[in-house]
Amino acid sequence: MEEGQHEKAHEALDNLLSLGPGNLEALKLKSILFATEGRFLEEARVWEKIIDQDNEDLDAIYFFQRRHLEERESFYFTDHLPAGGRRFLAHPRSLINASLCGLLGCTLFLLISSYAQKYYFLSSTFVSAGSFFLFVIVPWIFIIYTYFKALREVLLTSEGISLNTRLKSYDMKWDEISEAYLAHSGSHNDAKLALILVPKNKEIPAIEIDLSRESTSIRARTCFVDEIARLFHAPVHTSKDKLGNMPVETLSF
Repeated sequence: MEEGQHEKAHEALDNLLSLGPGNLEALKLKSILFATEGRFLEEARVWEKIIDQDNEDLDAIYFFQRRHLEERESFYFTDHLPAGGRRFLAHPRSLINASLCGLLGCTLFLLISSYAQKYYFLSSTFVSAGSFFLFVIVPWIFIIYTYFKALREVLLTSEGISLNTRLKSYDMKWDEISEAYLAHSGSHNDAKLALILVPKNKEIPAIEIDLSRESTSIRARTCFVDEIARLFHAPVHTSKDKLGNMPVETLSF
């Protein structure tokens, strides 16, 4: 698992569970593999087996609390479209991070300004102007750039998928897509998950949507994948390293 060899890990765990179906630690490792691969339904089934054996297991309780939170997020961050389909409002994670960097930069600039009275070299025009540009102007430019470029919403309709920022909309029809993949990559400690939509025309950029738990803008991931399966078909689970015949360009969100 630490080396990202999921197939071998699944085989080893299946052999172990065939000898001891109630092995809780093996079941938990199995659920981690499923979660990393985006197989959320299988993950939930494994945790149901665990909670049936031990209804006080803290890891199982945490999972079901998190799943309940995601169900609530699907209510607050999604809504049904009048013509069918669903809108997923993007969580402004990148804008929040940019704003925190801006706050940190302004704080550093204020600290430098306060120490300028004590240390002469900090009061020079070059240092004060340079620190103002570096710690205030640059973060604000980054905040404005992120505000306009970050994903605002994703629309899933019977016709296709539309990813909207505040400046541009990226559309792809279902009949233009050759395959949808839920691709995992990285080691166990740095696992990444993404939905990749590969177009039939390789001159058109592929679309990659980050679905990693810690970095995704899509809060209701399970609902999002289920909606893709309903409107198109269930994404194929695979490793990102095994993807072949990909377009040269990929649009990442």
